[in-house]
Amino acid sequence: MDFNTLIRTDFIVIALFLNAIGAILKYRTPLDNRLIPSVLFAVSFLVCAIWGWFTSAYVGGTRWADSLLIAGLVHGTVATSIAVWGWDTFHGAFKHGLRKKKER
Repeated sequence: MDFNTLIRTDFIVIALFLNAIGAILKYRTPLDNRLIPSVLFAVSFLVCAIWGWFTSAYVGGTRWADSLLIAGLVHGTVATSIAVWGWDTFHGAFKHGLRKKKER
């Protein structure tokens, strides 16, 4: 099995897209912060499944499994995790690490 069939590097673009959507949801909508990862996963699942459908190498009965299970579920979860973890790590490091004020 080829490594590129397991992990598609073009789904990193989706993680950046999700990062932007997450920032919009966090700062421009009254949505509770605890719901943002769920909304991002739903968006990621749809985008990854549609993208997986059109880029799938399989034909016939296995195409839906490739697009829904592998692209939608697996890659959607990974893209959402990268977006949420990346946002938390970058924002936390910048907020608490780089701009930390000295306590007296």
